Amino acid sequence: MKTGLASEELQTSDAKFNLWWVSDDGFSIANDDSLSVETKYFNCEADNNTDQRKFWTENAIQQSKTVDVIMQQAGFKVNELNSSDSLEDLQFVDYVRAYERGKTKAALVVNADCWSVGSVDSSLYYSTSFSITDDFDVNYEAQSPYLIDLDLKDVVIHVSNAVDNWASINVNYRRSGHYVIAEKVDGKWLEKFAGQDIISCTLRNDLQIPLELAPDCAP
Repeated sequence: MKTGLASEELQTSDAKFNLWWVSDDGFSIANDDSLSVETKYFNCEADNNTDQRKFWTENAIQQSKTVDVIMQQAGFKVNELNSSDSLEDLQFVDYVRAYERGKTKAALVVNADCWSVGSVDSSLYYSTSFSITDDFDVNYEAQSPYLIDLDLKDVVIHVSNAVDNWASINVNYRRSGHYVIAEKVDGKWLEKFAGQDIISCTLRNDLQIPLELAPDCAP
């Protein structure tokens, strides 16, 4: 895949990303550290100030056509549930083309943002990532009990800490997030607190949340 996406004008490198995959029952599963290839398109500033975004559109079309051919030749089929309907489809925020073959899942994600990582003086770029994983079934089994019990859809989760029947869970949308503290009662996870700010000391104590899950609290 890296060979197919490489070009003299682009910066292409190996990476590891979270491959976001929506299951058939509608829950989003995080496949962390999936083998990935990232391509960066620099000089996106002027393009991002126009309505047409010609630079982004041309690259999205080119990359998706290239990946479609490679994946079809490798025996993969497009997964419509995890794919954008068009370049204007904003359900995933970014433009996504998803593929599967047996237990293997893969996705091309064309980032919609003109951005950079690093200092304010860093060059801005559009980025495209292609990620692939064989671990979806394992990740679904681990994450789905929390997602189902807490009725969390359109988000992915990461359990940051667990103590006895309690868990602190990071909940992430495509561009934002919060955290949840949940307790397992009669075999089912129940939300006890949710938010972006730290919990108050009074509420933490009233709910008898283990200190290990909320060592800091607001007075």
